[in-house]
Amino acid sequence: MRLRRPSGATGSGQAGTRHRISHLINTLARLRALAAHGFRILSLRALSDPTYLAFSDWLFAVGVAVESLLPEGWGVHVVGDLAKL
Repeated sequence: MRLRRPSGATGSGQAGTRHRISHLINTLARLRALAAHGFRILSLRALSDPTYLAFSDWLFAVGVAVESLLPEGWGVHVVGDLAKL
């Protein structure tokens, strides 16, 4: 099972060193398609979570407002349980 990753962002490490930063980017539909290759989905859902903007009261309020407008099934985190067939 291969997950999609964006290409080569870099970040600064300790003492000015550089290292690759990689974030997984997947949708529920993509994970369902990947699971069809040998896995049974026990549960899979997206969770909204505006707390990643909690460092600023204003941004947190905007995040809460935006998340309330997102379609059902959209969220920052994808959580699931899959079982190998």
